[in-house]
Amino acid sequence: MLACERAARELLVSKGAPAAEVNFSSSPTVAPGSAGDKQLLLRGGGSYRSVEGVRTFSYNCNVDAATSESVGMVMRDTTPAATKGKTAVVAREPDLTHLSPAVCESAVAAALKKRSLRVADISFESATRTVKQISPTTAELRGRGKALPAPGTPYNHFGFECEFDTRDGRLLSARLDN
Repeated sequence: MLACERAARELLVSKGAPAAEVNFSSSPTVAPGSAGDKQLLLRGGGSYRSVEGVRTFSYNCNVDAATSESVGMVMRDTTPAATKGKTAVVAREPDLTHLSPAVCESAVAAALKKRSLRVADISFESATRTVKQISPTTAELRGRGKALPAPGTPYNHFGFECEFDTRDGRLLSARLDN
C-alpha cells in the first residue's frame, strides 16, 4: 500500500509538486477485477498544492503481489475546471455500472510498460472513450492515450480496446493498437 503512495508522490514531485505538500485522502483500496493473479490494482486519491492552488487527483496503482512493489501508476487530475462565468459543459460518460475504465487503462499501462520498460509518462484521454455492446454478455471499451517513451523524446499516441464481461465487470482482454 505504501508503495503506491510513494510512486504517486514521486510522480507528482517529478511534475513540480513540493513533496511536503502532497496529501493522501485515505489508504488505497483493492479494485475488483484486478489486473491479474500476479498483480493487484489499488485505487486512491489525494491533493497537493501547486502554483494554481490546491489540486486533487485519483490514482490506480498496479502492485506486484509477490514483492509488494508498485509496477505501474495511472494518475488523473480530478480538480474541477474553473467555469469563469460560463456554464461548464459536462461530458456525459456511458453507463459503466459494471465496467471500470480504470481496470482497462491499468492493464493497458502494464502492457505499455512491458513493451518499453523506460516509459516515463502514460496518459489516457477520457473524452475518447466509447463503449459498444458486442453480445448480451460482453462489451468493448475503446479509447486513446499517449506515452512518453523516455524523457526528452516525443509522445507516442496509441489506441486501446478492452473487452469486459458485462455481468460482473471482469476484464476479458486488453489490446493496444498504434
